[in-house]
Amino acid sequence: MKHRRSAWIRVAIGGSAFLVASNAMSQPNYSVEQVEIPGSLNAWSSAYVNDSGQIMIEDANDQGNGNTHYLVEGAQITPFTGINVRDFNDQGQVVGGCYSQPVGGACIWSQTGGITLIPGIPLPDGSYANPREGRDINDSGQVAGWAQGEQFGAYAFFWDPNTGMQIIGNGWGNVIADNGAVQADTYSGSIIWKDGQTLYSGTTMAYGLNNNYYNYSGSQLWDPVNLLQDMGNFRASGSANAINNSNQIAGSLKDSNRAALWDNGTIHDLNDLIPANSGWVLEAAHDINEAGDVVGIGKLNGADAIFLLSLPKNNTPPQYTIASIDIEGRAVPRAINSDGKVVGYISPPSSGSSKGFSWNESTGVSYFGFYHSQGHAINDAGAVGGNSGSSNVRYSTTVWNEAGTRITLGGSGAIYGLNDNGYATGSLFAYGARLWNFNTRQMEYINSLGGTYTYPMEVNNHNIVVGYSQINRYRYRAFIYDSANGTRELVINDSTGNTYANDINDSGEIVGSAYTASESLCYGWCGYVSDSSGNWHVLPSLDANSGNGASAINEQSQIVGSSAGKATIWVDGEVFDLNNYIPAGSNWVLSGAVDISENGKIVGTGTLDGISKIFVLTPIQ
Repeated sequence: MKHRRSAWIRVAIGGSAFLVASNAMSQPNYSVEQVEIPGSLNAWSSAYVNDSGQIMIEDANDQGNGNTHYLVEGAQITPFTGINVRDFNDQGQVVGGCYSQPVGGACIWSQTGGITLIPGIPLPDGSYANPREGRDINDSGQVAGWAQGEQFGAYAFFWDPNTGMQIIGNGWGNVIADNGAVQADTYSGSIIWKDGQTLYSGTTMAYGLNNNYYNYSGSQLWDPVNLLQDMGNFRASGSANAINNSNQIAGSLKDSNRAALWDNGTIHDLNDLIPANSGWVLEAAHDINEAGDVVGIGKLNGADAIFLLSLPKNNTPPQYTIASIDIEGRAVPRAINSDGKVVGYISPPSSGSSKGFSWNESTGVSYFGFYHSQGHAINDAGAVGGNSGSSNVRYSTTVWNEAGTRITLGGSGAIYGLNDNGYATGSLFAYGARLWNFNTRQMEYINSLGGTYTYPMEVNNHNIVVGYSQINRYRYRAFIYDSANGTRELVINDSTGNTYANDINDSGEIVGSAYTASESLCYGWCGYVSDSSGNWHVLPSLDANSGNGASAINEQSQIVGSSAGKATIWVDGEVFDLNNYIPAGSNWVLSGAVDISENGKIVGTGTLDGISKIFVLTPIQ
């Protein structure tokens, strides 16, 4: 699952907006198309992008709440007013200040809900913190901003839609990462704050923050390892969070009016990465998302215009290196993160205790060290979900947080899914399913579809859960859950048999399975994927006369599973046998893929020289 997406920027020059789509900044060729909106751009117009492919354009003709802004999604253009915008997230929620409201202040705008004011809280001194402006919003709807008080002029705040507001200190909350970390400027200095704790102080940065705690301002970058760095001829965007979790930053060159990208120490002039004689001049990059999409301003044939640059899609898998996890017993891999860390368990024989394990290529296998332990989920920060036991409780729902601290969340059960924002989902077996904030232990009940057992399999970074639940003693149905709407059945192409939902990404795409005998691309048990609009599509098999299974999907919409006894990956709706993308002569036969990370690493099972093993595939960039 993933991460920080969007950012906003205000520039004091005229120009047009552009979008660059890129997964790697080598020397790609981009196609160019113009994006037209009503109204005109001016010296304060800005362009923004999120991971859902939405583009936000601000047409700031009067520099106040009368500004018209546009949310562009394909051919659909939605104008809105009444908010001084600062940022937006993958759901298209916009945060800022709504000073024209009867009781003006920090607010959120959305297409479905309109404007919602963020409520304040009483302060310990008896006064009241009145939120004045939301400055940044992450993909969980958490907001960083500032409130007005009596003792101090400003209070930096963190606001969560479920738990409400926390005061960080006197000052201003500037940016928030998807993991809930906030960069704030206080009266005593700049800090990075998370979960009630100050992680770093004296960072002196302001504009951007990602899940790796990279924080930047102007031409300087701060990170926890290298501390303060100068970015040379690169000038970073003055936006909230124009940085992604690959540590790429949008901006421009200091010595010329040309858009640029800072990519882990390498500076790219974006004008060198577009077709010659296109008529475009890219002047400043404003924002970048997780896929490497960049928005900014430029000119087309000398005139201000909004434009979109995109790479041709590569709809075939890459080649992979392959590693073996050598472990005794019947080992079951369950999940892999972007660092290549794998978790799972050794399945017991007819009697005995399972043993949870983790693995990475540098340190090898380590065991959890608890009775009846299992690892089922891992997030990109390294937190692990599963179960662990003792002589009293055989299977306790358990999370090991990023620091390795064991947190038990309830009675007998297991954690099956984790996101990057501190939430875990799992089942207490006959006592039902839950969604926990594993740091605060706050819990939500996930109702069943009518039967006894409910199994939530994954939770994305918007705290949306998918899984399967009994409707009666003999039938399971796929479900989706969120706190606003509760538990709803997912109807997979009118299947009357059992249906299962296995994974969901941050774009809302779901992979699952159902029994069918009417599909031309698959027969029997078949994998399905639902798009973000809720339409289900069958996944083709390697052999149309056989079934398949889909186990996981990442933010690039790559799906892994198995078909016809082979480990498979689906890219843009096409199925590929992963055995064709590993080194020749490796003596591996890959039979099933279990999970895929956000950067394309895959874990699964197969045989090496005829012996059952766990494999880990790493894409060759």
